[in-house]
Order: sequence, then C-alpha cells, then structure tokens
Amino acid sequence: MDSRKRKRRSHVLLRSKAVKLPKSHCSGKKFLSIMDTLPMDKKNAISDMGFGGLLQLGCKELRYELITWIVANYDIGYHRLCMETKVVVLVTPKNVREVLGIPDNGVDILIYNRRGTPNRTYDIKILEANLRDLPVGEEFMKSFLIFACATILAPNSKQEGMHDLWDTVWDSEVGVRKNWAKFVLQYVENGIRDYRTSHDIH
Repeated sequence: MDSRKRKRRSHVLLRSKAVKLPKSHCSGKKFLSIMDTLPMDKKNAISDMGFGGLLQLGCKELRYELITWIVANYDIGYHRLCMETKVVVLVTPKNVREVLGIPDNGVDILIYNRRGTPNRTYDIKILEANLRDLPVGEEFMKSFLIFACATILAPNSKQEGMHDLWDTVWDSEVGVRKNWAKFVLQYVENGIRDYRTSHDIH
C-alpha cells in the first residue's frame, strides 16, 4: 500500500462506520429571523463588511443526513470530499466564500485564549438586542460578527458559544480585513477531527 493510500485512510472514516452527531446550536433560521428585521442601512453596513451573502442564505435548517455524510467522507489531509464514485472534490476558502458569501482574503483570524473572567457578558438575546438597538458603528458590526459566529459560522454544542472567539472579535479592529472563509473551513475541519478523536474513529 502506497503512502498516499495510507494518508487517505488516516483522514477518512470507513464508510461502514455509523456517525451519530452531537447536538449543535447552528441555526440559519435564527440568524435569518433577526436579519430580516433589520432596516436597510444596517443591511447595507453588513454588506459593506463583506458579509452580504449571509443575508441571502437559503438554508434555514441543518440537514443531519448530509452532515453525517460529510463527516464520514471528508479527507482532512487533502481538504476534499471523497465520493463513492471515486471522484474527489477539493474544498477551499474560495468555495466557502462562494457558498456563504463571506470574505476569503485578508489576515488570518487568531483566537486568543481567555485568561480569567471577561468584563463582557455574552448572551444571544443581548446580541439580538444590540443588532436591533445599536446604531450602525463599530459595536453594531462586532455584535453582528459574534451573532453570525454563534448561529452559523462557528457554532458549537453550548448555547453560550465560544467566548474565546467572541472576545477575539470584540477586541479586534473591525476595519481590518480578515479571511473568514479560511477560518470557517478550518473550524469545520477541526470539528471533524475532534469528533473522530473523541469517538476513537480512524
């Protein structure tokens, strides 16, 4: 067996393995329900940030059968989906941008681990209120980014989400262009890797 086949097997689940996914708070429905209530000036500000594609998101609910298939057939090492027909489909940040309509250029997003308890309190309801009540400006844009992460870009199994990521967003300069498509792709790949490790799947 050559090294290429060995690498592929180490990064792709055996198709006979059943995959049971953990609960996720990813919700396109939640995200779009709030976006639909925003006035046009706020929607324009979101588009100017490079996230206009999210406002046109067509998927409101997760299709767990599709996600199960992706987890079972995604090759992390080569960043590709492996079809039963032996066809492989490369997945790149550009593809993520084309699907989600988020920036795929700029500086990488580095998450800084939080030390101690932050002064800010994060809650989905507070973020929703910020989006509704804050005028267009830096705090509004940061609230949007955190809300987007919590609901569709980087959700997890906890309702409170990823505070380290949210702290990073809040402490960053909104005007600095960031490669969100690359971050989302890495986040998904890390999630697949962590799931396989925690379930001892190889």
